[in-house]
Amino acid sequence: MNSEQLHVICIEDVPPLTVHILWQIIQYILLTVAEILVSITGLIFAYSQAPKRYKSVIMSAWLLTTAIGDLIVVLVAEVRLVKNQAGEFFLFAILMACGALIFGALGLRYKEIKPIDDVSEDQQLIIDKKAPEPEDIIE
Repeated sequence: MNSEQLHVICIEDVPPLTVHILWQIIQYILLTVAEILVSITGLIFAYSQAPKRYKSVIMSAWLLTTAIGDLIVVLVAEVRLVKNQAGEFFLFAILMACGALIFGALGLRYKEIKPIDDVSEDQQLIIDKKAPEPEDIIE
């Protein structure tokens, strides 16, 4: 036997996990249902409160906020501000709490707009007295 042979030894430091991977299905279903409920409700509210001219801009802003949130997650994960995963979860929880406080403060001051479907936007501006009176228009 040659004494220069390489031997591979496998040492099991941690026993294999005993939870089956299919248990993730429950979490994915829960996340999917939550995303559907939040997205549909938020988009309908944003669309109903936006002026006709800005409805597509509001939809774009909704998607932009989602992209910014995803960017924050990537930055926190890649910059490694926190050394362990538990600390990272706590950081995300703190960021979510700050977002919830800001959202709550804005929600308290918000005045809901009741959409009137039969009135055009220009007529609604006149009703709200935000448009100039006809005699004020210089031609």
